[in-house]
Amino acid sequence: MSSTTAGMWTSSLENSPGRLNGSRRLLRLARITSSRTLLFFFTLLLMLVTWFSPAPGFSAEQTPGVVGILISREILPYMRMVQGLEKNLKQTSARIYLDKTGKPYSQESRFQELKAADFTVMVAVGPQALAYLQSRRWTGNVLYAMVLNPERFFWESAGLGGISLDLSPWKQLFTVNRVFPQIKRLGVLYNPEKNQAWFNRAKAVMTFKNLVLIPLQIKQRSDIPKLFTPPGPQVDAILFIPDQTVISRSMITYVIKESLRLGIPTFGFNRFFHESGAALSFIIDYEAIGRHLAEMVQTATHGGNRAAAEPPFTVLLNRKVIDSLKILTARTLPEGVIVE
Repeated sequence: MSSTTAGMWTSSLENSPGRLNGSRRLLRLARITSSRTLLFFFTLLLMLVTWFSPAPGFSAEQTPGVVGILISREILPYMRMVQGLEKNLKQTSARIYLDKTGKPYSQESRFQELKAADFTVMVAVGPQALAYLQSRRWTGNVLYAMVLNPERFFWESAGLGGISLDLSPWKQLFTVNRVFPQIKRLGVLYNPEKNQAWFNRAKAVMTFKNLVLIPLQIKQRSDIPKLFTPPGPQVDAILFIPDQTVISRSMITYVIKESLRLGIPTFGFNRFFHESGAALSFIIDYEAIGRHLAEMVQTATHGGNRAAAEPPFTVLLNRKVIDSLKILTARTLPEGVIVE
């Protein structure tokens, strides 16, 4: 083929409709290939971002790990504390309960058998939960709540900390002295086998010259009626402290009723006392315990000290009882005292 013929053939090919359509198809194919390449790299980038992002469920302020909440019994004060704790935790948590035989159970199957390695911190709610951890010499971080005299549960490997139910004797006596300055002889109702240490601490911190503590000792419930045989206890008021011997509702109601009959005001430590006729009640804020405990969990998770703290409380006066007994109160009540 001559060069002239070849040139004419090439020229006719370039100017033909078939050749033009082929070029357009090549251009369209290039665009599609380019789009697919961009889509591939975008998808790859998205996958990398997802892989290296923090796991779902943990914000930038959260700490990974599970906080165990071992609950002695499913009763209202305990559950209010747990709710306050869970609302303020920055970690995920799991509830574990103790059944009537003291065996733990949970809705999460992985926690049917408790191992310290599975938890960053274990929170013991109530004395039975703390006793369970003590019996197994728990080696992980332990914080307690809703426990009286938690030091009795100490074990060698434990670094115990938390918020007890032990109200400060000094704060209680200070409040009584400020609210009712005319009360001179304050009877303390308690079992010496369980709470003699509390009474001794109270006497040791007694700094009020016009207030004297009178021990009203009982060793069993059958001793309580004997206190009210004539002439009755020679005191101006009776202070309840958390004591297993007189903690039942029937005993509390009986003591308050008999005291009112003799014109003696009583001072209790929760709303049930207030509703039953106590003139003054120290109301422990269970949800506030949970909030403060969440802060302790965060500290323990990061290796901080596990401190012991007293429960936050408010003071509630029963106006009806105070008026009926004609008890004189201070003209100016301490800050935070509520009258109902």
